[in-house]
Amino acid sequence: MLDRYALLLSYGYGWAPDKGSKFWQRLVAAKDLRDYYTHLDITEPRAITSEEVLEFMEDVLLGMIWPSSVLKRTLMLGAFRIYELWEFLNQAHEPYTERPFFLQWTLKREYLFHCNFENVNEELFPNIEQRLARRNPSKA
Repeated sequence: MLDRYALLLSYGYGWAPDKGSKFWQRLVAAKDLRDYYTHLDITEPRAITSEEVLEFMEDVLLGMIWPSSVLKRTLMLGAFRIYELWEFLNQAHEPYTERPFFLQWTLKREYLFHCNFENVNEELFPNIEQRLARRNPSKA
């Protein structure tokens, strides 16, 4: 995603961002946090604080504002207004940590979850009865 953004800035606006800069590294950190929560890995649970959420929001907004200030043209109308709203949230926030219910779980083997989908490939994704039948064919 960030590579495409860099291409947009390079070919669309004639400006190549410095990928080693503080602003770009903050965008990388925001992308990593977004990826973690978008593709949740239950084997590596983590908590998130309100400060991390606000930092994520600021990083994304500055990812739009920073190139605008360098190019001296607005890339996204309204980004500065959204940043003003972020500033209000930042001043009004109270520290909080969200901990997923599975944070302290230790999983040393496979785990099952309820999955009531239709048209599932049972060869690749067998249900518990099919799995047990494969392990003990004599009881099937």
